[in-house]
Amino acid sequence: MMKYLPLLVLSVFLFAQTDKAESKDKKLGAAGMVVKIYCELDGLGAKLATDTWKFIRVLFDWEDEPGWDFMYIIDRYEIVSERYKGDRAFVRVRYHLVGILEGNDPFKKQNKIENVTYELKYTRDGWKITDEHTKTSYPPHVFLKLYEEDISRR
Repeated sequence: MMKYLPLLVLSVFLFAQTDKAESKDKKLGAAGMVVKIYCELDGLGAKLATDTWKFIRVLFDWEDEPGWDFMYIIDRYEIVSERYKGDRAFVRVRYHLVGILEGNDPFKKQNKIENVTYELKYTRDGWKITDEHTKTSYPPHVFLKLYEEDISRR
């Protein structure tokens, strides 16, 4: 997990600073790239510990996030749509959930699709995920591969 974080952090600063009209990825605009980086960092477990929170924190406009006592395990995610309205953007992500971990309980299989729309605002620091609903409603979405690697080390 940790070996990918420096590369993703660099990506955050490159893409979050792009102008509203620019895109470094032909398929996604700047706000879409911010959400993509967020999803990658979240998938690598950046929301799980204080040490890694700083890497994902730059993508939000809030200071802190609740401590989570559960997390979703995902097979993958995809950015389904991206819509701009002035200095706001709405990026819809489809998560492919395979299970859930709650506290010390065993892994619970759960094959389900979850659709989340992230709201972003263009600030002087670039695009930021701003929807307060996101802050309190969406727990970590960690990649299955990372979970499996963690289990194999135990």
